[in-house]
Amino acid sequence: MLPAATPRGTTCYASLGRRTVGTSQHLPYISTACTWASAATAVALLCPAARSKTKACLQSARTARLHGRVSNACARVRRHDGPEGVQLETAEIEADDRVARSLELLSDYSTEKHPGHRPGRFAGPGPEYDGMVLDLATGLWHLEAAEAATGDTKTMVLAGLSEADRSLVTKFELRGGLALALSNAFRVPDRLRREAMRVLRSSDGSGADDAAEDAPSEEESAVLAAEVAKILGPAGVEFASQVFGENSPTGRGLVMLHAANVSEEREALMRNVWSDIQFRGGDVSNAELVSHLERQFANQLVATTETRLGTRAEETEGAGASNSSNEGDVVDGAADAEEADDAIFNIALRGCTNVADLAQRLPKEELDATLLEPRNLGVALDLVGVYLKNYEIDKAELVITRVVPLCRQRGGTWLIKGLDKLSMVRMKQFRAYDAMAALTEIEEVVPFSEPDWQFHDILYRNLAWCYSVLGEPERCLEYTRKSVEVKRDAGIPSSWFDIWDMGKSHASLGQKMGQRKEMQVGYELCMKAAEIHRSAEPGDFVMLAKVLSNAGEVALGIGDTYEAEGNDEDAQLWFVRAEPSLRESYELHTGALGPLKPLSGWAAGTTAHCMARLGKWEECAEFLALAWKVECTKDSTTTGAVIELLSRVQEAQQMLGDPQGLARYLDDLDLGLQGLRARGWDRRERDVFALLLQRAANVVLLSDDGSGKAIPRAFDLLREAVNHLEIFLGSRREQELQREPEGEGVRDVPHKEFGPRADPEALLQDVRNSVQYLGMVVQSVEAMEMCRQSKGGEPELE
Repeated sequence: MLPAATPRGTTCYASLGRRTVGTSQHLPYISTACTWASAATAVALLCPAARSKTKACLQSARTARLHGRVSNACARVRRHDGPEGVQLETAEIEADDRVARSLELLSDYSTEKHPGHRPGRFAGPGPEYDGMVLDLATGLWHLEAAEAATGDTKTMVLAGLSEADRSLVTKFELRGGLALALSNAFRVPDRLRREAMRVLRSSDGSGADDAAEDAPSEEESAVLAAEVAKILGPAGVEFASQVFGENSPTGRGLVMLHAANVSEEREALMRNVWSDIQFRGGDVSNAELVSHLERQFANQLVATTETRLGTRAEETEGAGASNSSNEGDVVDGAADAEEADDAIFNIALRGCTNVADLAQRLPKEELDATLLEPRNLGVALDLVGVYLKNYEIDKAELVITRVVPLCRQRGGTWLIKGLDKLSMVRMKQFRAYDAMAALTEIEEVVPFSEPDWQFHDILYRNLAWCYSVLGEPERCLEYTRKSVEVKRDAGIPSSWFDIWDMGKSHASLGQKMGQRKEMQVGYELCMKAAEIHRSAEPGDFVMLAKVLSNAGEVALGIGDTYEAEGNDEDAQLWFVRAEPSLRESYELHTGALGPLKPLSGWAAGTTAHCMARLGKWEECAEFLALAWKVECTKDSTTTGAVIELLSRVQEAQQMLGDPQGLARYLDDLDLGLQGLRARGWDRRERDVFALLLQRAANVVLLSDDGSGKAIPRAFDLLREAVNHLEIFLGSRREQELQREPEGEGVRDVPHKEFGPRADPEALLQDVRNSVQYLGMVVQSVEAMEMCRQSKGGEPELE
């Protein structure tokens, strides 16, 4: 039962009607002292029937809010003497006002899908999806059923595909089917281009007989004319006809070529087909699908390159030059390509032999020309989205670094799309300043326009994400509100996504400002978002898992505030409340992505936090083992993240009274150190990497079974730590400059250092002392081993 509007004198937030996993009980004490206006808005969130009354409430609330703040402030000051008490109550008033403003923005919300969360996003499915039907309830695709009138069947559709396309479409029909095959993309520009070339060959007399045989029927010609008119628009058709000639066959052919180019550019820019795939088939199935898509792109790169070179050869031959000499020039230029691997042709698509051969045969200029073709550039950016969804961050980095300069070369919307993808890659790499720099450049070059609210909705949401990572919750909330405001101004209601973002923002800001009640509002907003999402987008398991995980994290944070006050009873209530959401989040992540994906590891680590707070140390250790394996093997880990997780692993084993159990983590530790070195973290953050080596040496020693076999391993780790610290301290200023991110200072955000830190001089002294001691132990062990070998038996230990 939802509460009625609260009288002015006893205002409070009610629970946002969330469904508690495993119980139907509401949370009666989730409330906070706030203005009457905020309470009215909260009720509107709860009860759609009350929404019609909300606007009237809010109109009077603008006057009531000021009165309420003054009255509340006076009452609070009477309860707290001294400047600290006044400061505390001022913070509470500011928190109340923040929440009131946000809930006012959310007063009109939709229970439908978030705008753009559908194939084709805001524009809807493109022609790639022809022949496919979407089940709105599940979000899954199916091939169209046979039509009795035409006799079309699935078999006939599939029969026209290549073997590779047929395998892709049938095996992954539910993920998009025909839309996944690039042979089903760019069909309109290809059809227009073929007809244009036929007309041009017919007009100049070359191939006139073949052109006549291939001539379209009157009906087909009318369809083509309609396509040209649709692509160029009336003004565009008139202008093109004036430029190329309206009545001559040559003029008509050139107009069609122009329309084909415009159509390909538009379709390539709008392309998000692969990025929109719901990768929820588990790690093996998802990896197979990614491999299929890479081969699709590889085949397109080869085909477009051969077409371009073939056209050039024909033009050269027509000019009296030899075709063989032209090919020789291309092959001779390949020496430059052999000097360094091309990120896309040789690395990201290294499993596709045909495209690798292409990279060896052609110089960089030709590879650039291939990638600059709109369809190839569009698919490359689409593939970045695939890599990001599957957390193949290294591949995403290789592709985006290769294509962003080409996007700059094309300029305009291409640059904007390239920078947007670049910002997403940088965020996944924990390079928030660089992501901010890319997003700032986008905001500077794109003027705001109300009809383009979709673009700014996404831009503001991404900026809020950056500010959140940079520890700027105030600015995160500011841009989260902007995302809601641009939709509201366009007449679009807020969605579960906005409720979720607002909940996270308030939870983070409440934590920073010490406002537990604001954190509680953030928790309820997250739970409300999850409730709406379950019915609005039932097939998007990964997004639901993210929302639930955030809700669980906020609940843990609230419990921590009670625990800090010594209120263990309320703390445990919140820890218990967090558990169902976190467990469900982990199960959803692993079911959709597999247990070894970064999101699954993150969910395991968060659930382990909950188990530790509940004192369930055995389960905590199991979840930590899963999180540890993922953290040490994923593309996007950082030194600080490994240190933090290693400390938690050590704590869990100590709480279990089994320090030797740390041995099961050592193989993954070696993989993690190897991965960090390969990505340059040992050089980028020498002091932090040395801290990790010291912690790793401690874990190695604790895992020893009494035989002393772990001592040499720990000794080597500590010596490496000494080397890094000496280099760091010897050129500290140089190292600090190297560690400053490219985007530092963007938007006046001060530079922040993330993760654990230690005084490098004190750390060096500690590590040197450990090295000195272990060095003596290692020498003793070696002497004992020599003694044993000389005597042919075990030495006696004193």
